[in-house]
This record gives sequence, C-alpha cells and structure tokens, in this order.
Amino acid sequence: MPDLQAHYLRTARTFQKIGAACSIAALALAGYWILTGWPGSLDSLVPFFTLAAAGPGHVIAAAVKKRRAEQIRITVPETPPALDQERRIMLVPAVHWLRNMLYITMRGEGAAIDREEADGITKIITALLHLIGLRPYLKKRLVVENQEGTLYRLEKNRGLHQYTYLYDQHGTKLGSYKMNVWNVRRSYTTFRDEAGVPIGESDGGFSGTQFKVKNEAGDVLIDIRHDGIPAEALYLFAGTRGDILQFHEDPASLHPVHLLAPAVIQLHYRS
Repeated sequence: MPDLQAHYLRTARTFQKIGAACSIAALALAGYWILTGWPGSLDSLVPFFTLAAAGPGHVIAAAVKKRRAEQIRITVPETPPALDQERRIMLVPAVHWLRNMLYITMRGEGAAIDREEADGITKIITALLHLIGLRPYLKKRLVVENQEGTLYRLEKNRGLHQYTYLYDQHGTKLGSYKMNVWNVRRSYTTFRDEAGVPIGESDGGFSGTQFKVKNEAGDVLIDIRHDGIPAEALYLFAGTRGDILQFHEDPASLHPVHLLAPAVIQLHYRS
C-alpha cells in the first residue's frame, strides 16, 4: 500500500519544480524587458506579475506539504486490520486528479486503500479533464485493496447521476449507488443491492458536507464528519484532512454497499 507521507513528499517536489520554473521565467522576462525596454501598458505586465506570484506561491505550498509529511505518523502493518472490524476509522484522501483514499485506524495503521486505476495515456487525459472540471462526470474505476490483495471494486459510469457499481474481488455485483442531482433541498445518494432493491441512502442535508449513511428504514448506520481530526488521535492526523467514520452498528454486520458508502461519498461529493 502506498503511504501518505510519500504522497505529500512527491507533491512537495512537484510544487518546488513548478515554483522554480515560474521564478526563472519571471526573471528571464524581466531581464528581457530591462534590455529592450519595459512595456508601456499595465496589461502587458500581467504575465510577469502572474509568474512572479506563482513562483513563491508554489514554494510556500511545497513547504506546507513537507510539513504535513513530517507530522503524519502512519504505519502499514504486515497483517492489515480488517476493514469491517473498526468502529471508528479515518478515510483520508491523497489529493490528486486520480482518486486515492486511505482507510487509517485510530492506532495509525493503514487498513486499506481505494485506488483509481489509470495508466499511460489514460492518466494524461484524466489530468487534462481534471483541470477543466469534467472529471467528476466521467468514468472512474477504483480498486479497494490492502497488503493481502483486492477487497472490492468500484465502477463509476459517466453522467450527471454518476451511477457507481460495487463488485467483490471475484467480479460479483454487490450493489449500486445513484447520486441525486435534482433535489435542491439536500444532497443524497440512493443505494440498491445486487437485485436492484433499495437498501438505504447517504444523506448530506443541504450543505452536502456532514453525511449520514442510512438503511432502508432510515436508521443511521455510519456518521461521516468531514474535514475533522479525532481528539484521541490528534498526534496521528494533525497533518491530514479527511472524514471520520463512526459506525453505529457492527461493521461486519453491514451490507458491503453500506460499508463502502463513505468512499462513494468522497467520489460523488468531494471530487
């Protein structure tokens, strides 16, 4: 399993390179104008000011990412904790145009990762689509895995409703999710089992930030608090952002559609 520290360090190095390139470009532009004469209009100076601001800005962002990497204290044990045995767990996204989300216990142990699959030219295309804001509405394929192998797969279709299907490691369909886009009073996704029978929903209210995973009777199974840090594990998660998952029922007794609903909420509402 990839670790969160490595992600932040890679991101910091990328930001450093971008910052250095912007600074060099700004200096080169300034040198050129010193030799040939500065432009008379303010509009002509916009590229220079943009590059001059982007250079230090990316350097500062790189320093922040490095700081986060130093703060995070996550371990990946040889035998991973069972995902369906944790009553309180963090779901931490590694922010990137490819969705990567890590399940981390309150002991700081990596339990599983939801990793978007994309290679070669597909990865380049996804980066471009992310930049223009189209990625949330196009196809995604994620694998949920730990050190011992694949646990589940999530397949998201293109379209506004972002239909997402859940499969086990053998490819057997377990259920589906349909995102609501027309109800302006609240944000929610409906769940169905493998036979297409409704079995619950995720309810994010009007704001679409703090979600609850409910069964078909409306009972709350999982509370999802967005962008919080658990008090009992503050030293572990001080450098991260993610969702705290609080299970009201034994996770092992939940349908896999309910168990994986927090990852789909990240996919539908946090992309």
